[in-house]
Amino acid sequence: MAPRRTTQPTAAELEILQVVWARGSASVREVFETLGEEREVGYTTVLKLMQIMHGKDLLTRDASARSHRFSATLEREDTQKDIVGNLIAKAFGGSAANLVEAVLAHAKSSKSELAAIHSLLAPGKKSAAPGKPLAASATKSSKPAKKIVRPAKKVAAPKKKTPAAGRRK
Repeated sequence: MAPRRTTQPTAAELEILQVVWARGSASVREVFETLGEEREVGYTTVLKLMQIMHGKDLLTRDASARSHRFSATLEREDTQKDIVGNLIAKAFGGSAANLVEAVLAHAKSSKSELAAIHSLLAPGKKSAAPGKPLAASATKSSKPAKKIVRPAKKVAAPKKKTPAAGRRK
């Protein structure tokens, strides 16, 4: 069994993990080239991040060849479950229902996606296989899904800045 890590991967680490999960294992060069297709990134930055990730037990390193190969310590699904669990606990007060409500309010879902979500919530139904889109497991629903609308929360106006004493021009 893979060791349990104590920290969540950062956004940059998740980008690297996505590449490693897709390939099974990858060299620094392969990760650098894949990330470079989307945005500008430095080779040494990718190298350093992967070294840090190895130190955090997010990646394992095979140093038997000249070009070291890195593999993810945990499966994608396990990492996703950890991240979602943390998100539910921190941002939604432990309520999965509040998370689902926020997701449905934020994302525009097609009728087939809403039907798939409805079928997942129906008693006795099994969830879609990990990695499969919900629409693939959708079934026809006799009732249209209801959109949940919450009133907007009032946000306090930002404080005005006051000039600092003794500031020179």
